[in-house]
Amino acid sequence: MIMVRLSEKSRKGRFLLVAVILGLLTSCSQQRQEFRLLVPALPFDQEIAAELVEVFEQNSTHRITLVPVPDSVETALDAIEAGYADLAFASNAQPYRQGVTAVMPLYPTVLHIFYRRGRDTSDPRLLLQGARVFAGPVGSSSRQLMTMILKGLEMTEAEVSFTNAADELPDVIVLYLPISPDRINARLEEIGAVGDYQLLSFGTPEEIG
Repeated sequence: MIMVRLSEKSRKGRFLLVAVILGLLTSCSQQRQEFRLLVPALPFDQEIAAELVEVFEQNSTHRITLVPVPDSVETALDAIEAGYADLAFASNAQPYRQGVTAVMPLYPTVLHIFYRRGRDTSDPRLLLQGARVFAGPVGSSSRQLMTMILKGLEMTEAEVSFTNAADELPDVIVLYLPISPDRINARLEEIGAVGDYQLLSFGTPEEIG
C-alpha cells in the first residue's frame, strides 16, 4: 500500500511514517495548507487515515481532511486525477498512471485467498466457477486483483457471484492485507469463519524462481 498524489507537473488547475509525510508535505509550502485525503475503502486503511488526520492536527501547521470517494468514479486514482482530493491510498498493484506520483510506501500487502473446506481446488476455474465470492467493495484493491485473476483465467465476472457480505460465509474470501496472521485470524473471527476455510496457493516459491 502506498500514498499517492497528483504530480506537480499535472496538478495545475504509524508515527514514523507520519513524520516522513510531514516533512514531505511541509516542503511543499511554508503557508498553512489543507490536504484532502480520500477515505480508504478498507477498515485497516481507514484507521491509518484517521491517525494521520490526528497527528497532523497536533504536530503540523498543515492539516488533512478526509473526503469520501465520489460515486461518479470507480477508483481512488480516478478521483485524484479528477481533482476530488489531493492524496489517496493506493495499492502498488495498480497500473502506473503518468499523472500520479507516489509520496511514500505505507506497508506491504499480499493477496490472501480462502476457500471453504470441501470445495474442489484442483483447478482455479473449478474453484471459482459459480462460487459466491467476497472480495471487498467495488474499487478496493482486493476486488480489482480478483477481477485481474478472473481475466487471467479467461473467466468473466458473470461466472462468479460477488457478494458484499462476508458474514454470510461465501465459498471464497479474498483479503488484501499485510502478512499478519493475527490480523487475518481476527478478520476471520469477526465473520465467524475460523476453521471453515483454508488458504489457497496458486503455486510454490520454487515455481516463482
